[in-house]
Amino acid sequence: MYIPKETIDYILDRCNIQDIVKNYVPSLKLKGNNYVGLCPFHKEKTPSFTVSASKQIFYCFGCHAGGNIFSFIGKNENLDYPSSVKFVADILGIKIEDSSKDFSLIDKNIADAHRINDFAKRLYAKYLLSSSGKKAYNYLIERGVSKESIESFEIGFAPDSWEFLLNKLSSKKANLKLAEEIGLLSPNQKNSSKKHDKFRNRIIFPIMDINSKTIAFGGRIIDEGNPKYLNSPESLIFKKRNVLYGLNKAHKHIRENKRAIIVEGYLDVIGCHQAGIENVVAPLGTALSESHLKILSRYCTEIIYLFDSDSAGINASLKALSIAENVSVDVKVAQLPELDPFAYMQKYGIRDFMRIVDCAVKPVDFRIDRIFANLPKEKMMEGLLNAFKVVKDLQHESEREIYLKKTADIAGVDELSVRKDYARFSANKHLTAVSGVKPDELTKDDFKKRTFRDLAALLCNYPHLIQNAVLDYDFNSINDDFLSKLLNIMADMYKNNDKIAVNKLFDFFKDDLELEYLNRLFNSDFKVEDPNKTYSEIYLSLKLHGIDEKIDEIAKRIKNSNHDDNTYLIELDVLRREKEKILTYQHG
Repeated sequence: MYIPKETIDYILDRCNIQDIVKNYVPSLKLKGNNYVGLCPFHKEKTPSFTVSASKQIFYCFGCHAGGNIFSFIGKNENLDYPSSVKFVADILGIKIEDSSKDFSLIDKNIADAHRINDFAKRLYAKYLLSSSGKKAYNYLIERGVSKESIESFEIGFAPDSWEFLLNKLSSKKANLKLAEEIGLLSPNQKNSSKKHDKFRNRIIFPIMDINSKTIAFGGRIIDEGNPKYLNSPESLIFKKRNVLYGLNKAHKHIRENKRAIIVEGYLDVIGCHQAGIENVVAPLGTALSESHLKILSRYCTEIIYLFDSDSAGINASLKALSIAENVSVDVKVAQLPELDPFAYMQKYGIRDFMRIVDCAVKPVDFRIDRIFANLPKEKMMEGLLNAFKVVKDLQHESEREIYLKKTADIAGVDELSVRKDYARFSANKHLTAVSGVKPDELTKDDFKKRTFRDLAALLCNYPHLIQNAVLDYDFNSINDDFLSKLLNIMADMYKNNDKIAVNKLFDFFKDDLELEYLNRLFNSDFKVEDPNKTYSEIYLSLKLHGIDEKIDEIAKRIKNSNHDDNTYLIELDVLRREKEKILTYQHG
């Protein structure tokens, strides 16, 4: 269903978020400028959930959920965006007509992409159950996949044909260019205007979003050939870092158990669910991301990352798990002594499997244990240096103390000696924490990003200042994708004479990380006595910084030049005069 922007704005303008939220949060009470109550998204005894009537947004300081009224309804009622808008409209008595004929191109493409994927899914599933798909079907049964699981996970089979799906899509007059963009078709190498099936002779695993819409596919070859697994490319409906295989089935069980188990493959997820362990998901051909952890943290307080015995991606995944410190969830790691999860359960049973899961340890413990596992004595110093790298990544000094002692115990070395070696190691590495980047370069970049963030916070809280900013800045040149996007949206609103309302800005962002940053911008206690004066200070600071950069650049040119160049000297003098004027104005 497509809903025009004007209709969405009309609904937001007539909605009082606090009135609707009260129906879900009985404890909501006015306290100062905001409403405060117990969060409906996580258990708590002390209220940390707030609603701003002036900004028309909500935010929980406990679980960090936040957004506008559509975000709130979507999270509570498990609805997608259009359904949330319609839900709110129904509450307000506003009738929404289905404006499918007015689809924008991107909205139409999204709807068509879902329809094409759904058609392909049903076609592949039907083929698997036909006599022609018997070989693939028997393979699954032999691996231990039940008939019920094949049906439940809608597994299919793509025959060894270049035109099986192509012909079916053509007969339905489907958009073949779009089918290529979402990864079902590939261009012919000799003639790019012609296309052929991407998935051939492969068992097909449909990949669903949280609402069980088909957004991509994974294909496993059943004969010799490479790659063993072939996945859909990222597209307008599929972003790997935001999707976990099986989450559409697992999220309720994850919430009930307050624990998510992450495995590495499609069959591992299916095998666990089949065995009754239904709080299991898998990333899609990529290391776990912070976005994955944030998604899971909505449903649980503990995440177990379970590796196969011969996992090739352990190092990359362990490195990625360092991001867990940014997410309010307890992350642990376990590894099977042999086989993969599906095969291990078939051989040893569920109880043995869960014993390994329940004995999971923190990522830092796992990394240090792994460094010293089967390490020869002659390589002990190498092991210590690798352990020091792990310890150095820890944020808190108290944690470093604990793990230096553990390192000494495992290595069988005097603890005092280990601490002295670590101190020398830390001192030597201090200036090379970021490989290939000089500390002064980091400082410059940090200053600009930090100042532009201050500018964004100021404009978000005092949107009338955007009329100055659109003249003073080129937002496309900001070296921060999120800030550039946010400020450009505000500029477009101003140029189109739209009211810059906080709750409307949320509708332009869907990525979890962007939404969290937006929440932080709007829910921090940002107040200044004189917004216009603060704006001028930010503008002059960036202006001075730009002049200093130019002065440094010219000074380097003069130093590297083999002859006197008056042009450089004149330019340098102009810049210094300009800088002096700004400083005089600042200290006026």
